Parts: sequence; C-alpha cells; structure tokens
Amino acid sequence: NNGSFTKELLGNATAVILPDIGDGMTLEEAALLREFIDNGGRLLIMGNFYWYFSEEELQIYNNITGPYGITWNIGEIMDEESNMGKPYFPILTKDAFADNPIAKAILFGVDRVYFPGGTFLTIDTSKAVPILLGNPTSYTVNASGLPAGINGTDIVAMAAYYNETTGALI
Repeated sequence: NNGSFTKELLGNATAVILPDIGDGMTLEEAALLREFIDNGGRLLIMGNFYWYFSEEELQIYNNITGPYGITWNIGEIMDEESNMGKPYFPILTKDAFADNPIAKAILFGVDRVYFPGGTFLTIDTSKAVPILLGNPTSYTVNASGLPAGINGTDIVAMAAYYNETTGALI
C-alpha cells in the first residue's frame, strides 16, 4: 500500500507489515491499525537506525503499540564482541533469545539474528513479552550516541503482544 490506511483496506487484510512509516502516517491511521489489531489482525512493525527514526515517527509508533505494552526508543543496540565488523551491526546469538512460548515459536531453528542499525524497546511485561534481547555483551546508545544505560539481556530488541481472546499479535 502506497496510500493511506482505510477501514476498507484493513478489512481485507489479515496481516500488515510496516517496514518504515517515515512521517507518512496520521493519528487516524494509527487508530485504524489499533482497531485492526484488536479485531485479531497481525502487525509486524520495524524500527529504523536512529538517525532516520524521527521523534514524530517514534510518537506514531508508540501511539500504535503503546496500548499493548510496547514502547519504542530512539537509540541503537551495539555490541563490541558479536557483530558484523562494526559495533552497530550486532549479531544477536542464542544467549539473546527470550525464554517464553512466543519467542520459542518465532525463533525456532534460528541460531542468530543480524540486527544492524536497530533501535530498542521498553515493554510492560503485564502486556507484552520479549522475543529477542541483547547479548550479554550488548549495550544501548541514545540518539546522541551516548550510553543509554540498558545493557546485556535487559535490552529488548523484539517484543510481542498476544491476546488470548482474539489472537491479535504484534
């Protein structure tokens, strides 16, 4: 979809993938996506390298996922030891895989995840579960490139919300 989200468009979908919304989503579209999720729709939403992840985009993402216990941060996951040549290209290994049924299902058969230029999340564990964490050697930086104070397996790189009634999944 290169246009706006509408009720009709979402009514025909079972899953929506948002690789990067930029500044092209309205609050009305965010509300339609929450309604879509509440009615059993699935949403895969991806963050971006913090230089390209604006405050406006962050607010829209949080408007969509915040009610489900997933909050986005502007920053980046770094790892000096497990990476693809640069600390900001971390390789998250099995030590970074969360231990819950959703994480196990999503990461089944996976040995590592390449996570270049990715932001990190904060979750409300009464609503959301972590899927992918940081390695024990990972750390986070804020938009200024300074340490954000979240390190190791306290970092949440990927999270999920699952509703037992509707099956809605983020």
